[in-house]
Amino acid sequence: MLASCSNDETVRIWEPSTGVALQTLQGHHNVVVGIDFSYDSKLLASCSFDKTICLWDVSNGTLQHRLRYSDIVYGVAWSPDGTLLASCSADSTICLWDTATGQIVQTLTGHGGAVWTVDFSPDGRLLVSGSEDGSLRLWDVYQGRELQTINHRIEVYGVVFGVNGLLANSAEDGAVRVWRIELVEG
Repeated sequence: MLASCSNDETVRIWEPSTGVALQTLQGHHNVVVGIDFSYDSKLLASCSFDKTICLWDVSNGTLQHRLRYSDIVYGVAWSPDGTLLASCSADSTICLWDTATGQIVQTLTGHGGAVWTVDFSPDGRLLVSGSEDGSLRLWDVYQGRELQTINHRIEVYGVVFGVNGLLANSAEDGAVRVWRIELVEG
């Protein structure tokens, strides 16, 4: 399956082999700017300028939860085990949501501008964020603390963890950069 979000306030789920839209999910009341499938592909999270995050059941397109926030939410990412959802926002914060209760369990601060993008590491221990302040920040999910900052000095639009400690980001200059993350224990 493939999902897309749109300025028409909808999310669509597609069959990539045929290009046919299987479902149109309606529940947001402004532009939908971010989506992410859970690792088991049973749920889809979407976020919007309407300051909400919607959690959808992919099998039938029903809205399972609506999480409300105080500012525009630009991006979402599921933890590998599905227990946490990270969101990033115009207010420079990253929130970690308990997906069972719909409550914020941790708020990460440190960016000096809107946070455009977040992603969990494959083991779920780390989170990376990218911001209009020109930085990538690496976070310890369990301790809720910043581990490292990489300053680009240009806006960071996209981040994604790969395997074997690789991290990629896209930025305002159109370049994609690949980083190797090595953490020293202790």
